[in-house]
Amino acid sequence: MPLTGSNARSIAMQLTQVAYGGCWKRRHAWQRWSASTPRLAASQNGFVHSLGTGIGRVTLLQSLIARARMLTRAGHVKGSGRRRVLRGIPGGCITALRELPLTSPQRSRAMLRYESPYDPSTMPKNLEHVIYEKKGHVAYVTINRPEVRNALHSYAYAELRACWRDIGLDPNVYVGIVTGAGEAFCAGRDVKFLASYQDKGRRTPHEDPNNPLFHWGGGGQPSDVNLEKPLIAAINGFAVGVGLSLALQCQLRVMADTAWIGDTHTRVGRLGSAHNLYAALPRTTAAYLTLCNGRLTADECYRQAIVNKVVERGKLMATCEEMAEMICDSSPLAVQAAVRLYRLTAAFEPALVAYARQLDQEIAESEDGAEGPRAFRERRKPVWKMR
Repeated sequence: MPLTGSNARSIAMQLTQVAYGGCWKRRHAWQRWSASTPRLAASQNGFVHSLGTGIGRVTLLQSLIARARMLTRAGHVKGSGRRRVLRGIPGGCITALRELPLTSPQRSRAMLRYESPYDPSTMPKNLEHVIYEKKGHVAYVTINRPEVRNALHSYAYAELRACWRDIGLDPNVYVGIVTGAGEAFCAGRDVKFLASYQDKGRRTPHEDPNNPLFHWGGGGQPSDVNLEKPLIAAINGFAVGVGLSLALQCQLRVMADTAWIGDTHTRVGRLGSAHNLYAALPRTTAAYLTLCNGRLTADECYRQAIVNKVVERGKLMATCEEMAEMICDSSPLAVQAAVRLYRLTAAFEPALVAYARQLDQEIAESEDGAEGPRAFRERRKPVWKMR
């Protein structure tokens, strides 16, 4: 029998009393809801009233769910009553709603889904400092500043960030390969670009909070967009500083036999991401690179399991593409879930990340932080003042 207005108000009262923490137990209330479900289904094409409001061609169950959510959003339901509404009745009601024989228009109104499909036209194009292309399920990211050995500045960071974001959004991309144009993978930060701003008493764009490019540390790393797809580093030449950090953020690494890695942050009065190196590398190796400005050859990297393979430079990209093909043969969902777990496992506590950033900024904006880049540009030994 179709529900009458009085029956509707009765069931609505049950919901309201449970929502306000009334005497009914959640289990008992749900039994009443379950018992009313067949009648609700019978009334789906009728015109029922609930809480004094007319509802056309919408089931009473839908209206009561909406009423419960309205009460919680308005702040009328608090404490245990709020928990009952949010964890008890609405979840069960939605389950019952799915079982009702609703017509397609009714179901679309009852269970709205909002989608944001990937738009290929949003792929980064006409980049100045990065070459970005896709072939099949593989994305290729090539740092394209060979005139400065692929050193990175604010604008290159922004372009890299756009590429990582696009890789993450495009469902057709399963893996990315990262390399550098010319003889170097990445020489780290563009120290001359930094010095030119410091000479004017200004911060670089990505270090200036008032600049749209602001992202302390550059923002050019895959982790800056929480990328959860695998990357392969094709280390074609030396990878130093932020270039080394970029290579270490790739889950797989293939190295040309003539390449090498190093960390020169402390040599130019900077801190960099010492904590990341300390976690990603053998600790004595990380200390050697950061504290001594040491370097490791390709063979040393392979022996310490820093890279997967060392090959002749002419075979570097082909070897990386073989790895990419192996990844593409696996389930994309499973692969991306594995990368997500890798990222979470390697994540630092937020307090440590915040403290590392504070230290980096303090050192970067000290007198020694300006002396290092200036000495590098002038090709002389820096004079440290410890301030």
